[in-house]
Order: sequence, then C-alpha cells, then structure tokens
Amino acid sequence: AKDGLSEEDMQSQVVPTVVKLFANTDRSMRIPLLQTLPALMEHLSARVINETVFGHVSLGFADTSPVLRELTVKSMVALAPKLSRGNMGQVMRAFAKLQLDEEAAIRTNTTIC
Repeated sequence: AKDGLSEEDMQSQVVPTVVKLFANTDRSMRIPLLQTLPALMEHLSARVINETVFGHVSLGFADTSPVLRELTVKSMVALAPKLSRGNMGQVMRAFAKLQLDEEAAIRTNTTIC
C-alpha cells in the first residue's frame, strides 16, 4: 500500500480497527471516518462493507446533525459499487426521505449521488 503497509497488514491490523471505529456513534469520530472512507474502499471487501460497515454508516441518514447526514449521503458514492441489492434498496429509501430534508445541500446531494 502507499502508506508502507502491505495489504496483508492492512487486512489484519487496519481493517478490523476501522470496522470497530465505524461502530462508534460519536460524531467527532464518525465525521472524519466518513471523510476518509473513499481512501479506505480498496481495502474493504464487499462482505465487510455489507455485513458491518454499511449498517453503522446508514445510521447517519437519520442523524440530527446535518453535517453527518450530508457526509453519509456523500459516502454512498464510494460504497455503492460494493453494496448488496438489499443494502442498495435501503439507500434508495433513505434518499427518498432525504429529498425532503430541511437542508438544501442534503436534498441536492441525494439528487446528485
């Protein structure tokens, strides 16, 4: 990997830690995780994304923080290629609800994404 770690090290050390971090509901932790998600995607398997990461990330669709809702929407661009049909259905339902969000930026991003 670019950062000096082998893919084996990424899978054994970094990925399990990242998965645990996504389970944290603290916004100060979730916001930077969502911001760095695109850079992590090459190391996250579809199985890990669908079985663990997506469930935690998708909670952000209903968060009271507009920043977190918007970053959750934007994160779907990175996640979508690896999402299962069922999880993609959840995204579409969440996007339909977010089309009515009070924040214009969130409404716009659900349309763009």
